[in-house]
Amino acid sequence: MFCYTLFASVSLGLGLWSQEPHGDMGVTYKITALYPKADSSYAWGINNRGQVVGDFSISGKSESLAYLWENGTVQVIGTLSDQQAGRASGINALGHVVASAFNGGTETPRHAFLWQGGKLERLFSDKRNSQALAIN
Repeated sequence: MFCYTLFASVSLGLGLWSQEPHGDMGVTYKITALYPKADSSYAWGINNRGQVVGDFSISGKSESLAYLWENGTVQVIGTLSDQQAGRASGINALGHVVASAFNGGTETPRHAFLWQGGKLERLFSDKRNSQALAIN
């Protein structure tokens, strides 16, 4: 059985802490940096397979990018074609990701979308202000 916990630290950046039991030897702990190249990064969701979703920003780019982290690899999920930024906030056991796309700023309307199998799907065709926060 594995236990995953997300944490953020000023000195370490965003990381994944995992606990692995080793029978009579007790338990070992491992901290994995999720995306050390990012200037700022946030993890908003994790599933039972240890896949992590969130958003990060890189110096020189003003908008955040939604990502999926799995086994040491970061995959940029992207955003809707008429939006500049994205934030992935939930992932289920099948690896389906829900996210919100926006054009920056806190007052900008959000647009919920589903990322599944490398494809983006807008959840509301009328482009209403919406956010997707979790998926079962």
